Amino acid sequence: MVFIPFFVVGAWLGIEGVKETTLKVAEAHRADRIITSGVYSIIRHTQYVGGLYAHVGVSFLLSA
Repeated sequence: MVFIPFFVVGAWLGIEGVKETTLKVAEAHRADRIITSGVYSIIRHTQYVGGLYAHVGVSFLLSA
């Protein structure tokens, strides 16, 4: 039960990060502008933090 909040928040942060920047930024490896709206106004590296939260959640799930 502990893993659910970590995993949900991690997945949400990852998905919102991709939706905010689109995949064009990842393909070009550069940003045309600095994004300061949405989830990026709170966390600069949303996909990394989301992945970390999801990893912690799965670790709780597997009792590692």
